[in-house]
Amino acid sequence: MTTNGIAWREWGQEAFDEATRQRKPILLDISAVWCHWCHVMDEKVYSDPEVIAKANSDFIPVRVDTDRRPDVNSRYNMGGWPTTAFLTPEGEILTGATYLPPEDMRTVLSEVASFYRRHATELGERLSAEGLKKRGTRNEAPEPGGGLSRDEALEAAGAVVSKLDEAYDEHHGGFGMAPKFPHAKALDLLLVTYLRSAPGEEPRKAFGRVAAGRCLDMAEKTLKAMRQGGMYDQVAGGFFRYSTTRDWEVPHYEKMLEDNSELLAVYARAARLTGDPFYAGTVRDVARYLLASLRSEEGFFFGSQDADEDYYKLGEEARGRREPPRTDRTLYSGWNALAARGLAGAYLATGEVRLREAGLVALEYVWVACRTGGGLLAHYLDESGTMGPVLLQDNADFAVALLDAYEVTGEESFLKRASGLIRTVREEFGGDGPGFYDTLAGGEKPGHLRFRQKGLTENARFALAMMRLADITLDPEPRRIAEETLARFLGPHRRHGILAADYALALDWAAGPTAEIVVSGDPAGETTAELAFQAASAPSAARVVRRAPAGEGEEPVAYICSGRTCLEPIRDPSSL
Repeated sequence: MTTNGIAWREWGQEAFDEATRQRKPILLDISAVWCHWCHVMDEKVYSDPEVIAKANSDFIPVRVDTDRRPDVNSRYNMGGWPTTAFLTPEGEILTGATYLPPEDMRTVLSEVASFYRRHATELGERLSAEGLKKRGTRNEAPEPGGGLSRDEALEAAGAVVSKLDEAYDEHHGGFGMAPKFPHAKALDLLLVTYLRSAPGEEPRKAFGRVAAGRCLDMAEKTLKAMRQGGMYDQVAGGFFRYSTTRDWEVPHYEKMLEDNSELLAVYARAARLTGDPFYAGTVRDVARYLLASLRSEEGFFFGSQDADEDYYKLGEEARGRREPPRTDRTLYSGWNALAARGLAGAYLATGEVRLREAGLVALEYVWVACRTGGGLLAHYLDESGTMGPVLLQDNADFAVALLDAYEVTGEESFLKRASGLIRTVREEFGGDGPGFYDTLAGGEKPGHLRFRQKGLTENARFALAMMRLADITLDPEPRRIAEETLARFLGPHRRHGILAADYALALDWAAGPTAEIVVSGDPAGETTAELAFQAASAPSAARVVRRAPAGEGEEPVAYICSGRTCLEPIRDPSSL
């Protein structure tokens, strides 16, 4: 593809082979359709005649969309978007930066090309050897033996909550200063922490450093500040990606399906937990944005909407006279799973069945459209029908979404799909000790992609999927594997700080206890449906809902159990 005169190649073995044949370094540009400074880079830098000439003559230019290739981004991002990286033909990093103005880009292109011409042979050998040694050391780190003890899980989860407490902004809510991101999973962790320790009582051991009330206060102040400030589109609904200022007032204007889906889920939990209509109103408004602006005619959700500062500063009437910012019409399987989860939570917070149904339609469409021959889900599907790659995180998120769908509908088909998907993920992404790789083995893997990684976030999410499946089906095997997976990251998780919130949520589930709610009755019966709704909407830190067949003539009933202890049967939905 040629953009502004630069002959960009797609990421792939062909581009690396070309670099080897021509003995040229690779100019790697990682950008995004929603990224403002990426557009500026195209308009100001990659349209510069001298930059065009040097990029085409002295380099093999390769362009990657970070949304479509998160596996490439995770290995080569230089600190933000756009990323400008210079690689050897073997894929080792020579140098790199983010945005470079035209004069700096011209200089860097000349210097890198000159340096590479003089030192190509020695650079290739030295950098490849150093990279292999680094990755070998990391991949050969001793694997912990056995499973995960409850004390270990409690201690590690508590340490992440303490990091949130340390990073909390007392004045404006949120974590850190500017720029300030919403960190939906961190907020969810604070709500779970609150639910684990009743107010006025000694905090549970896992979170002994931070009182339960403090956790709820941090979450609520942040949730309200984000919704009431400039981070939120007060006209069309939906959250912008982040705030450039500490007080949430000046946003970066792109809107992401991923962010809005995860925030929808956490506002829905807050609504169920507090009963505050402010949160329920936010849930309805975020759902309104997703359904009106990001939903396709087929029922799946688009990936993002471009940043357009001038448009978003307009009022409702003025906006109505302009075209809204462009949407990236790519289908991302994992983000659609998050949307389905968020909409399931919105249904439980509001009782609006249409929200649940919108999520189920998206799940069904993605399940049919994005499944590969091996039964896994491809990361994306674009308008041309191009699919790929197959990544752990998408499949982990989709498995959890299927379990949510089972719990809010009682339909066994969702449980069967989740069970089959989890089994396939274990087979295809596992190997080499506890934990799961981010990509599949085999195939073309140029550059650093040949080094598969075991990432904290995707392993935490898949561990949660396995534990939830185990608790629903009463099969202990997935839980055993999940706990071994989580044990692998004890210690290394510390360097992730507050970004280890996903891991802490999985550790919390592992430590337990989990509420097990069994609903029995005629699936078509009104009382059975209400019992199931109340069971699924209960604001517990960890709960699963199972359906059980009822005998002929038996009235609907629910049982609440934890471990080997059960309460008296419950027949009145309002008391559940």
